[in-house]
Amino acid sequence: MTDDSPGHEGYSPIPRLAEAGRYEEALVAIQRHLFDSPKDGEALNDAGAILHALGRFDEAAEHLKRALAHLEGDPAAEALRNLAEVYLSSDRPAEAEALFGDLAKAGVLSAELANRAVNGFLKQADPAGAVEALLRSLEICPGQAPLVPVLEKLRNLRAKIAMFHPAGLTKAMGCVHDFLAKRFQLRLFQGESTEELTRMLHWCDIAWFEDCTRQLAIASKAAKRWRIVCRLRLEGAYSPWVEQVHWENVDLLIAPPNQAILGYFSRRVPELPNRTRIAAIPDGVDTARFAFQDRPRGRNLACIGRVDLLHNPMFLLQCFRQLRASDGQYRMFFAGMFTDDRVEQYLRQAIKHMGLSAAVSFDGYQEDLPAWLADKHYVVSAEVASLQPTSVLEAMACGLRPVVHRFPGAQDFLGDDYLFATPEDFCRQIVREPYEPTAYRDMAAGRFELNRQLATVNGILRELEKMPSLKARPGASPVAAPAAKDGAEA
Repeated sequence: MTDDSPGHEGYSPIPRLAEAGRYEEALVAIQRHLFDSPKDGEALNDAGAILHALGRFDEAAEHLKRALAHLEGDPAAEALRNLAEVYLSSDRPAEAEALFGDLAKAGVLSAELANRAVNGFLKQADPAGAVEALLRSLEICPGQAPLVPVLEKLRNLRAKIAMFHPAGLTKAMGCVHDFLAKRFQLRLFQGESTEELTRMLHWCDIAWFEDCTRQLAIASKAAKRWRIVCRLRLEGAYSPWVEQVHWENVDLLIAPPNQAILGYFSRRVPELPNRTRIAAIPDGVDTARFAFQDRPRGRNLACIGRVDLLHNPMFLLQCFRQLRASDGQYRMFFAGMFTDDRVEQYLRQAIKHMGLSAAVSFDGYQEDLPAWLADKHYVVSAEVASLQPTSVLEAMACGLRPVVHRFPGAQDFLGDDYLFATPEDFCRQIVREPYEPTAYRDMAAGRFELNRQLATVNGILRELEKMPSLKARPGASPVAAPAAKDGAEA
């Protein structure tokens, strides 16, 4: 900085002019200073504050954004807070909300600021934005009891969402359900009859179907004013209902970015990209639930998930036997339940004949997966088909190195560095490749972070709820609304 920079004698009259309310004079003086020192972040921040006081909001925002490029620490936090104030003063609550994450990291996001954003959204008749700001306010300061009924009233102004899955909530579906329940009017449909399904469809504005099912096929053929979202799971990609769905009546198909399985699915549905919108959204992992441990290279292998034919434990045992031939200290642990007595009988016999009885353990389903993974070093998977093996991501978040069989589309999930095709590849991955726990955690927390995926889904649903109401679709089968009864439980 020059001698006229903030903190030096030559600059000091400028803040005094502003404090005295002589903003125009202060602005002229600070612009003169910035002509000589255009990268002076603190002066840019001061200029932004003065322009804000003068009501010149666009110029204020530009100066403050330039200030942030040259500041760190507390001065940067002050500029960030000033920028949020500019946005709120100029009726731009959405831009203020976009700063919430950075404000929180800087420690300057207050409940007062978030509540002002709520009022800004309400002024613009935007209940979706108001809900997001209010949730952040309650996150910062949970004890604000008077805001809880306000949140409920705001939810009642928003779209009604029904979630459909014949088997009820799965782990992956539960994360989405809980996230949306805070923001929308939400009901979970667990009925089976067509009458119950129809009643729920007539209640909702957006119908969310977890996988391609009979229920989705029925809803896609019905004449009603609802939007349809389908999140594809592995079972649905191979379901016989795929050809029965009127995909042109499905507003959005969400699928993890597995090009092999999505390609197979698309071949079953001619012109699929022209009939519905497709969003490639990976399943997310809640890294906050999986504490990272910077562990050393070791010899304990973890396999997570059902012990069945799809997870291919027979091939995994062959790979493990070859690994043990080079080093008898390796051990393999399975976390998951047997789903077929025949598979269990075969595996136990094979383990005995391979001489692996002391090296292989079946530990059953693990309620506390991070605790079970604490003494493991590799997470291995030999699945023959998967859209995305989320259990592998959860182990990676804890710091385990993934070693994954090259199922169709596996390279879209992990790239080539962690894949194997043969027992020799399997052994090489474990014995020779680098062991870098921080890198595995970073991969899980980067591309696959749950909050990022939920924010993407939330953005899409906010788009859908803003769309005009649907008219009866051409060629759709009429479905009469049944007599009014209580809907499914929220």
